[in-house]
Amino acid sequence: MKKSKNAKRIISFMAALLLIVSMAGIVSTPAFAASVNFPTGPIIGYTLNTSGTVTTYQDSSLRTYSGYISCSTDQVTITQIYGTVAGGYYPTSKGQKFAWFNLLSLMSSANPVSVFTATRSITSYSRNTLSSTYGLITAGDHVIVVSNDGYKAQVLDPITGSNSYRLEWIRSSDIPTANVISTPQPNSTQNAVVSWLYAQSGKTLGNGQCVGEINVYLSTFFNGLTTAGHGVSYAYQIWNMSFPSGWTKIPVTSSNFRPLPGDVLVWNSNLGSGAGHTAVVISSNGSSVTSLDQNWSGHYCTVVTHSFANVIGVVRPPFNN
Repeated sequence: MKKSKNAKRIISFMAALLLIVSMAGIVSTPAFAASVNFPTGPIIGYTLNTSGTVTTYQDSSLRTYSGYISCSTDQVTITQIYGTVAGGYYPTSKGQKFAWFNLLSLMSSANPVSVFTATRSITSYSRNTLSSTYGLITAGDHVIVVSNDGYKAQVLDPITGSNSYRLEWIRSSDIPTANVISTPQPNSTQNAVVSWLYAQSGKTLGNGQCVGEINVYLSTFFNGLTTAGHGVSYAYQIWNMSFPSGWTKIPVTSSNFRPLPGDVLVWNSNLGSGAGHTAVVISSNGSSVTSLDQNWSGHYCTVVTHSFANVIGVVRPPFNN
């Protein structure tokens, strides 16, 4: 059947309207459906990289090219999140433009790890170099921690007088330890930990020190928990650290001592020129222990089998097994 010119115009108009609506985010997955820990309002921030560009797309499947975000200058407003895909606005020469892009180009994790209430004012930064001041977190703010490597943390802080959040960076030491919600992540099983540990072999975690490995491990599996702010300057001091409820310390002298996968193994100050040592247990046969160690033979992770000489004990997390 031959279509009239008017019918063709109507069809073309409807197709264009559908495209516009889709790009505007009106027809899409509901905002922040990916995680209940994300806020419901817009998120304003900068890309993780400070140079180069981030490609943007016309569709949430990230197939049709739209443009690019300038990493050095563009402030982005995220309005929708679907898994690791985000939709939002960024500046162009013609004004603000909506497009889709990789969420992980702005956020260091797609799964926020914890929440804390600020007990004082905290200076925040726009970049992970902690060099450019971005804002001020005020006492009483409920802050969402996106990631925390023990030195710096990416957070979401509510902007006063609006429903928006600022995506920013703070020092890990500025996170209070008394009121942080810290419970095991849903994937915190011993099997998941062992798989993760083997995958880290050959990598450098955190600052390349043994405590840096522990901080990345704790932050990854236990809602952003790290040694920061707990008086840990040396590895052996982890034994004296106050852990959240549910964690257990088992000294090597105990009749119950036998390292289990995921335990944090702590050595005394006879090792490491007085600093001690720490690692995460992979397995144990009762007379020796195999663990993932960093800074044992270099500033990277490697799987090592040890005797129990100079071991203080293990700190056992509350796994979901």
